[in-house]
Amino acid sequence: MAGFPFGDSVAYYFYIAGDIVSSSLCGRKATMKDFGPRNLVTVAVVTAFLVTGVTVGIGDDPEVALASGCEAATPFVDGDGSSGSPFEISTVGHLLYLSSSTSAWPQGYHLKQTDDIPMTGCPMTPIGSDGSRFTGTYDGGGNTITGLTITPGSFEHVGMFGYLEGATLHRIVLSGVSVTGEEDHLVGGLVGRSNISTISASSVTGVVTATGEESAVGGLVGFNSGGRILGSSAHGEVNGESRAGGLVGRNRNGAEIVDSHATGNVTASDSQAGGLVGFNNSMILRSYAAGNVTVSASNTNGNVGGLVGYHSGTGKIIDSYALGDVNGPARVGGLVGRTAEIEEVEPEITNSYSVGAVTGPSLTGGLVGASDGGVTISASFWDESTSGMNSSAGGQ
Repeated sequence: MAGFPFGDSVAYYFYIAGDIVSSSLCGRKATMKDFGPRNLVTVAVVTAFLVTGVTVGIGDDPEVALASGCEAATPFVDGDGSSGSPFEISTVGHLLYLSSSTSAWPQGYHLKQTDDIPMTGCPMTPIGSDGSRFTGTYDGGGNTITGLTITPGSFEHVGMFGYLEGATLHRIVLSGVSVTGEEDHLVGGLVGRSNISTISASSVTGVVTATGEESAVGGLVGFNSGGRILGSSAHGEVNGESRAGGLVGRNRNGAEIVDSHATGNVTASDSQAGGLVGFNNSMILRSYAAGNVTVSASNTNGNVGGLVGYHSGTGKIIDSYALGDVNGPARVGGLVGRTAEIEEVEPEITNSYSVGAVTGPSLTGGLVGASDGGVTISASFWDESTSGMNSSAGGQ
């Protein structure tokens, strides 16, 4: 903005929010109604000033001189990071501080969120990277983080948490997230990549997007490698090119998904899309998907399933189900798009079912669209009436 032509007779307070952005407040007094409650970080009194392109809050007393932009990153005040006295996170500033404290990520600190945190308008980069993985514990306490936007920056693992290694996330609630990865990134609403970590009682609502045929994208986790996801869920849109899942993009290396679900629609432009998981060679137990799944490509890959797109090798689906409709160019199934035997190990489907409509020009099936090699299926079925299918590559 060009400037503030205030007279010499009036003292104004102002708060500079940080990064340079534009402001719509030029020429009038800002109030708490404009901004909502924020911590006042820096206040100064001036009689006249000229500002070019910085975010400021203005008012004639400190209670209203707050920025429409983000708070500054603020160090934690309470706790020492131990299990008995975790660092307490209660403000936007605390989250921004955590996302910028790269040297602290691998220290195994314990953190606890103690309040709802409104993040609308305050984008942040992921917590944890390949070079500095998050190894600590974060207990969200069931409090909600709203309007979180994650920008990838130089990160290849994109989510609120970029890369977990032996970490624990518990009771984290994200509402209205927007997470976007770039070419071939691992992208999740909560976690980009989870290595041998545990995520429990957590949920995400919003839109998660990735591009690139080597990418993996999930409503909750992009790539779950040897980790456990327990009692967690994702709700909202998932958009990707390949390995797109309503909950997890890739679930492999002995990973587990238990008592979890996804309700959002999943769209992939190439292959391997599932209502719950895009690619799976690990355990899925007592879990379900309710969203519709679509692969829009005109190629012959497809691999589109109401629960899992591509189910292979040591993968197991037990006591699980899919409710959504599925559509794709090939290998389209109400529960699983494609199964594959790997090195004489057959994937398993036990006591599971699907009811959604199945459509596609080739290799479609009520329960399983296509099978490469053997697959062990027991006590599993599809609804012929609702699916529009009277055959399947397995099941009954």
